[in-house]
Amino acid sequence: MLLGELFVLNSLRSAVATVLFRRHRVMATIGVHFWTNIVWHIVYGAL
Repeated sequence: MLLGELFVLNSLRSAVATVLFRRHRVMATIGVHFWTNIVWHIVYGAL
């Protein structure tokens, strides 16, 4: 179950990062990585 969740979340994050990279280059992908880490470690970790 956990591996499936991680696969889906990483796939979604990669798709968003790819679209943003094509439009705004590297800084957008850094932002995606930063905010998904915030959500994963702080918000999801608090649950």
